[in-house]
Amino acid sequence: MNMDQWLILALLSNLFYAISSSIDKYIMNGRSNPIRTNATKMFFDGTILLAVGLIFFNIHIDLDLLVAASILGLTYAGSGIAYFLSLKTTNVNVIMPLNQSAVLFVFLFAVFFLNEAVDLFDYIAVMLVFLGSYVIVSNKKLEMPRLDPGLVLIIIMVLFASLWAISAKVLVSTIEPISLAITMYYFSSVFTFAYSFLNNKEKSEIEIPKIALTALFGSFGTLLLYLAFAIENASKVYSIGGIRSVFVFFIAAIFLKEKFNLNVIIGTLMVILGIYLIST
Repeated sequence: MNMDQWLILALLSNLFYAISSSIDKYIMNGRSNPIRTNATKMFFDGTILLAVGLIFFNIHIDLDLLVAASILGLTYAGSGIAYFLSLKTTNVNVIMPLNQSAVLFVFLFAVFFLNEAVDLFDYIAVMLVFLGSYVIVSNKKLEMPRLDPGLVLIIIMVLFASLWAISAKVLVSTIEPISLAITMYYFSSVFTFAYSFLNNKEKSEIEIPKIALTALFGSFGTLLLYLAFAIENASKVYSIGGIRSVFVFFIAAIFLKEKFNLNVIIGTLMVILGIYLIST
């Protein structure tokens, strides 16, 4: 097992996800319907990976792949829909920190359901990554969530995201990662479009060039994550995800001139220490 390879793949995956998330934030500040925009993005995600797959990989599609991809697509779409619905009722300062709990859920699911071997340092590491990323995205203020429909949606979002990650880890052991990623994105796009049109038939702007750009980074982020899952345990690979908060902040600092604060410095150090412990 090549430690350096899975770690590099996981770090690059989260860097690409961070770039994609930053572009998403810019798009969502406009007049776009967020759920429909996300569905369009996922269609582009699949199309970009399809083009890459046809050129560089041997894509094989069969019934087993379609069944597996439909499961992943449903959980991926469910997480995205729950996220955007929660934004309507809950402060983003609450959503973003709680979103980091997916790192903990995936770690625990991998240990208890996939029987992945971990030690005390792994538990310490994942807590450092979780708490560090939580501190970074808390925007100087740690708000306690209220028990309301928004909190329920956040819990659903985290559970769907965790199930998606664990399912992907299991499936990439028998299915080519790029084939799984391509078909997953197409299924997820269909599910999200179906939900959007059933619940909101109003027309909205679709910024194709920007969506294509964010899809470029997001699709490669998923492909790299799947490749890392094919090499290393989910309890290690997904725990690296806390670094995404660090990347997002540094992108904002460089391009939006956001200032560093004590939260970011402490959180970043915690995440880096956690990743070091995970990778050793």
